[in-house]
Amino acid sequence: MRRFTKADVEMYSGGYGRAGHPAINVKVHDFPSADEIEDRFGCSEATAMKAGEYAFAMEQEVFWEGAKELARELFGNVKVYSAGRSGGWLVVEGLPDVGSWDAITVSAWGRFERQLKADIASRTSKDSVFDGIEANEWAMDDASLTAMLVAASA
Repeated sequence: MRRFTKADVEMYSGGYGRAGHPAINVKVHDFPSADEIEDRFGCSEATAMKAGEYAFAMEQEVFWEGAKELARELFGNVKVYSAGRSGGWLVVEGLPDVGSWDAITVSAWGRFERQLKADIASRTSKDSVFDGIEANEWAMDDASLTAMLVAASA
């Protein structure tokens, strides 16, 4: 595996003249389509679209919770949030300037990025998405994300 370097750290500033912060592109480009969900579960197109939306929303919520926890474990008291038009950037505030990072911090950032990208790949795989849809019965015509969230929090 190639060593992670300071030059590999991407920055997000949110606009001209704003300070940049270390960031990771977390946009999802490969999520099962409504057609694939419809084929797998034999449901209507509308139900498949809803099931996909529910699955994406749930995985997104769990991903962000885990990302914040991992950032605190690796970097201490930092702020982690999504930014960009689609919320596709994970931004970390509260770290020193990247130019001053030592090898330990650079290595921790590389580990952080690799773990998050692996988590995204796992969460958005067909098997994982289909398992979530099946377990939560989201491919049923009367499925509801709200009902599932209430049940999960009880």
